[in-house]
Amino acid sequence: MILSNDKNIKQIDLSKELVMTDAVNLPFTSMILKNRDKATSTIVNWDYEQLDSTRGLAKEGSDVTEFEESNRTTGDSNVCQILRKAVNVSDTAQAVSEEHIADLFAHELSNRIVEIKRDLEYYLINGVKNDGNDGQARQMNGLLQFVKPENKTEVTTALDLKKLQNMAKTMRKAGTAGQDLVLLCDYNTYDIVADLFFEKTLYQGVTNEFGSPVQKLNLTYASVVPYVIDTMPENTCLMVNTDFLKLAELRALIYSDLAKTGSSRKGFIEMENTLKVLHPDAITMYSKKTA
Repeated sequence: MILSNDKNIKQIDLSKELVMTDAVNLPFTSMILKNRDKATSTIVNWDYEQLDSTRGLAKEGSDVTEFEESNRTTGDSNVCQILRKAVNVSDTAQAVSEEHIADLFAHELSNRIVEIKRDLEYYLINGVKNDGNDGQARQMNGLLQFVKPENKTEVTTALDLKKLQNMAKTMRKAGTAGQDLVLLCDYNTYDIVADLFFEKTLYQGVTNEFGSPVQKLNLTYASVVPYVIDTMPENTCLMVNTDFLKLAELRALIYSDLAKTGSSRKGFIEMENTLKVLHPDAITMYSKKTA
């Protein structure tokens, strides 16, 4: 077995490469990777912060005898999970010039980085917490597990503008709305969002381009930017304020060489992290149930 104290092992930080990799197809992970915290344990705890609710009236000339503080009596936790991908290329395969591939090992490693980012996005959305005490690999809770029951719109009717308005209204009342919310959609809900204002847009000075791909929805209580998320459950979307999300990293993505034991080169990439949701009302959800 290759141990971590083997002096022949080389480790390379791939954090920047992970952020830049496939930002078009993995937009949510690209966003959250820019908002990282340092984790210090496999279990990450945090407090929800609630503002003082008193109105602050004071008598003229009175002394200051009362002091307010933010309420941090509630909170949540999540589990750091480990994601790993490995590469093993024979010396012969590396020496043979593959068509359009100058360095087969580097090419395969690049593919593994895309794959591990894709896997991370799956768990950021769909993960279900497992602390590993059952002998299985640890797993984080994803966004779907953090949605409060009262913030879920689970109905048999299709997504429409009224439902989106109500999702934003819920967040506005909780103080988590804003002008840069994201709407994480599966393909079906994204198709609906893209057609919400069909034939209600004005073209100015464009004569050779047609169609109006949606880039931002200006709702009554917030503005949202929609994204297609491959791993979002069917007929489901999440409205999220990413200012309240953080990726807590116990270990950033690192490449490590494995010791050479024959005529091949071996290496792996690995990271250990989890999702933090800093406000319970930072997420609202729509999902269409089957009748």
